[in-house]
Amino acid sequence: MMILVKGREKMKKSKMTQCSACGSDIANDKKVTCPNCGKVNKKPFYKRTWFIVLAVLFSLSLIGSALGDSEPTSNNNPPVNETGNNGNNDVVDTETVSQKNAIKKAEQYLRIMAFSRTGLIEQLEFEKYTSEDAEYAVDKLNIDWNKQAASKAESYLKLIPYSKKGLIEQLEFEGFTLEQATYGVENIEVDWMEQAALKAKSYLKIMPYSRQGLIDQLEFEGFTKEQAVHGVNEAGL
Repeated sequence: MMILVKGREKMKKSKMTQCSACGSDIANDKKVTCPNCGKVNKKPFYKRTWFIVLAVLFSLSLIGSALGDSEPTSNNNPPVNETGNNGNNDVVDTETVSQKNAIKKAEQYLRIMAFSRTGLIEQLEFEKYTSEDAEYAVDKLNIDWNKQAASKAESYLKLIPYSKKGLIEQLEFEGFTLEQATYGVENIEVDWMEQAALKAKSYLKIMPYSRQGLIDQLEFEGFTKEQAVHGVNEAGL
């Protein structure tokens, strides 16, 4: 029982304070007038509730900041670009619209038939592209001209019989170099004996020949003596 009384007395005393003017005991409220001297006493700001709450929040923010600074820096941040180009290493596109169109047109032609470099440039010029744009497009495509020569040679043999010499000359006429034309003819499968026979028969469909006259004509076309004789024999002369 005594403990309870003392506790109440202690609580009561804790609610009392002294007047700042005369030292008399007064209630510990926010604002109270001293009954002894009439001094208006205010509760110190550092004891007021709003100040205590703000102080607690400020302390918590300092603690949180300290903990955040102690954490390791994330490695997910993008690396700093020291080149000064905002990380953009792409090559600037300097091709004109006409150059791009010339490239597309050249690709379309190459899907249809074989061309020499000169022949493809001339074809693009025929399509009204400038010489500069045509040359740019053809050189940009990095074309294997040896392969084009071989394809062109095969396409000719599907239409007309040729001697080896005659086919090389035809490819040169189409704009291939001698080296490209020779490569193209030598890297396809051709039976030159058969070509001589087909050529002899084609001549006989146009006009009559003597045996020797037809042999001479085949040799003039580039067939060897042996090939020409074989061709005439196969033609029935």
